[in-house]
Amino acid sequence: TVMDFDAMREDPDLLIPGNAEESEVYLVIIDPDPEFVMPPPESDSPQLTEIEANLVKYWIDEGAPTPQTAQVNQITMIVEPEDVAISNKLAKAFGRLHVIVIHFPIALIWIAFLASISEKLRLHSNPQTVISWCLFFGGLIAGVSVATGWIHSDVSGYSDESVFDHRWSGVAVAISGNCAWLLHRLRCSAGSRIFETLFWICLLMSVIAVSMAGHTGGKLVYGEETFFDLLR
Repeated sequence: TVMDFDAMREDPDLLIPGNAEESEVYLVIIDPDPEFVMPPPESDSPQLTEIEANLVKYWIDEGAPTPQTAQVNQITMIVEPEDVAISNKLAKAFGRLHVIVIHFPIALIWIAFLASISEKLRLHSNPQTVISWCLFFGGLIAGVSVATGWIHSDVSGYSDESVFDHRWSGVAVAISGNCAWLLHRLRCSAGSRIFETLFWICLLMSVIAVSMAGHTGGKLVYGEETFFDLLR
C-alpha cells in the first residue's frame, strides 16, 4: 500500500495530506520503539535515515502530491522570485563552508591544550605565544563554524533533535575557547592565581566540548556505528 500513492492518500488511517505529525505512515518511521518502527529492525530493508525521514515529512506536509502533481510543483518552483532563489543559494553556499572550517577549531584548541601542558611540565620555555594564537583563532573560527553549521542544518533538512548535541557542543566550543583566550591574556599580564585557575577550567571545557562536537558530527555523517564497531 505504501507504494501506491493514490491509495495511501485516500486512507486517513495511513496518511493525512498536509499533516505529517498525524500521519501513521510517518509516525511509524520515526517511532523509537523497535516493536512499532518501520521497517522493523529484523527486516532486510534498512531503516530510514534522518534525511530520508525528513523527506517523507516534507512530502506529506506539502500535501502528499502524486508524481504527476510533483512535476507541476517543480515547474512552479522554477518561477520563484529571483531574489528568493539567490538568497537560498547564498544560504546553501555559506552553510557548506561548515565542512571546511569545522576542523580548524579541533586542531587549534588541542594544540593550545598540549602547549599549556608542556608549559606546566616545563617542557617548553615560552609557549605563551602558541597558546594565545591557537586559542584566538580556534575560538574565532569556532564561531564561524557555529554560524555556518546552523544554516547548513536548516537548509539540508536536519531536524533539531538530530543536531542538538552537535549544535550546542559547537556553541560551547566558541564560548569556552574565547573565554580561555581572554583568561590566558589576563593571566600572562596580571599573573593572578585566580586567572590561572579560571584559564585551566575554560581550556578543559574547550577540549571536552570540541571533542564532543567532533564525535557528534561524525555520528551525523557516518551514523551510530563507531570506529570500534568496525573492528569487531
